[in-house]
Amino acid sequence: MFDDLIAANREFAEGFDLGGFDGVAHAGVAIVTCMDSRIDPLRMLGLDHGDAKIFRNPGGRVTAAALEEDVRKVRAHPLIPDSIEVGGFLYDVDTGLIDQKV
Repeated sequence: MFDDLIAANREFAEGFDLGGFDGVAHAGVAIVTCMDSRIDPLRMLGLDHGDAKIFRNPGGRVTAAALEEDVRKVRAHPLIPDSIEVGGFLYDVDTGLIDQKV
């Protein structure tokens, strides 16, 4: 039933060289993005595998006000120290560009 996907995975695994990853985000970056399959968070920011932690969610929050609220919540979270920079960006799925809003 899933033969095409399994075949594609086997082809992918033949050249797989990411085993043994230590789990550290080496660029010190965490990205929260929606699950839209057009978004390739590493490539669009010039990052490589292992550079960032990526959190995908079923977003739908597309207004600068929603983004500002989300950034405020992250900045205020007790596990996020004041020394951590938090920014809010909107991604344009038609151009591939990000625009910093917060």
